[in-house]
Amino acid sequence: MVCFLLPDRTKGGRHENQESSSSSGEWRVTQGGSHARLSRYVLSLTLATLVSGALLSPESRTYALSGDEALGQLYRNARFWMNRGDLVRATEFWTRILHLRPNDPRALKNLGIVAAQGGDLKKANILLDRLSRSHPGDPGIEKIRSAILLGKLDVKWLLLARKERKEQHFSAAYQDCERYLKGSPPRGGLALEVLQTESAVPGHFRNAVRGLRQLAARHPESHRIRLVLARTLINREDTRREGLELLSVLSRSPLADVSSEARSSWRTALIWLHARPVDRKLYEAYLDRYPEDLVVRRLLSRIPKSDERGNGFHFLAKNRLLQANKSFQRALLADPSDKEAAWGLIIRMKQKRFQETAEIFS
Repeated sequence: MVCFLLPDRTKGGRHENQESSSSSGEWRVTQGGSHARLSRYVLSLTLATLVSGALLSPESRTYALSGDEALGQLYRNARFWMNRGDLVRATEFWTRILHLRPNDPRALKNLGIVAAQGGDLKKANILLDRLSRSHPGDPGIEKIRSAILLGKLDVKWLLLARKERKEQHFSAAYQDCERYLKGSPPRGGLALEVLQTESAVPGHFRNAVRGLRQLAARHPESHRIRLVLARTLINREDTRREGLELLSVLSRSPLADVSSEARSSWRTALIWLHARPVDRKLYEAYLDRYPEDLVVRRLLSRIPKSDERGNGFHFLAKNRLLQANKSFQRALLADPSDKEAAWGLIIRMKQKRFQETAEIFS
C-alpha cells in the first residue's frame, strides 16, 4: 500500500507531526502507534520508484520475477522476437538469460548465430567456444559453425526481397531471399517470411506448405506460425477447407492480434470457397460465433442441402431432361425453399415443351 503524506492545514499550515526545524527536511509518520522517520528525499525516491514500476512494460517487469519464473518469461520474450524476425530485440533477451544462467545452451546458440550473421565472427567464435566447453555435443554447436562459415549476410538482398514482395513480384522476391540466405535455412520470423513468399511462386506451393508444417511442428506453442500456415492453405481450393478448420481454432487465440487476423481470414476463405452441401457446416460454425455477419449468412442460404440441385443442372446441360427432372424434384424434397432448384425445374419444363414443339414441326 502506498501512503501519500499531505500537510495538515489545521495547525497553522504545518503538519501536526512535522518537526519544528524545516531545514531538516524530515517527516515523522505515525502508523499503528509506531513512529518512523523518512526524509523527503527518500520519500520522493520511493514514490518515483513505485510510479515508474507501474509504468514498466511487461518485458521490464521480468526483473520483478524471481528464479525459474523470471527465466521462463525471458525465454518467452526471446522466442517472441525471434519469431517476429527482430533479432536486435531477441538478442537483448538472450543476453539477459546469460546473466541469469551464464552457460545456457539456447542463449549461447542463438547469440552465436546472430553474431555470425551480423559479421562479428570474433564474438561468434567466443560463444561457440563457450557452448562447446559447457555443453559438448549440443546441436547448437554445428549451427553456430555453419553460420560462421556463411559469414556476414548481405542485408541488401533481404530488403530488396521485401520490396519486391510488397509489389507482388514473388518469384524475384524469393530469388533474392535465396541470395540473402546463401543456402542456409531461414530461422524464426524470417523463415515465415521466406516460406510465405515461396508459397506464391508458381510450382513452389507444396514445398512451402511442407516447410510451414515442419516449422509449426517444431514450435507447437506458436500461434503466429499456425496462423501463417492457415492463411497460406486458404489460397488454394484443394487446401482451403483445412485452412478454414485451423482458422476457426485460431480465432479463439488468447493473443488479440492473432485472433483478429484469424477471424478476418476465416471470413475471407468462406467467401472464396466453392461450397458444396457438405461445406454447410463450415459456414454454420462461423455463424455460431458471429451471427450478425449477413454476408456469410447469405452465402449459406445459397448452398444446397443436397447435391441433387447440382446434379440437376449437370443433366440439364447434357439435355438429359428426365434425369434433370428427378434431381430437381429430389432437391426440392430435401429443401422446399431451394429457389435455384425450383428455377432449374422450370427451365427443364420449358426445354421439354420446346423439344415437343420442335418434334411437331419437324
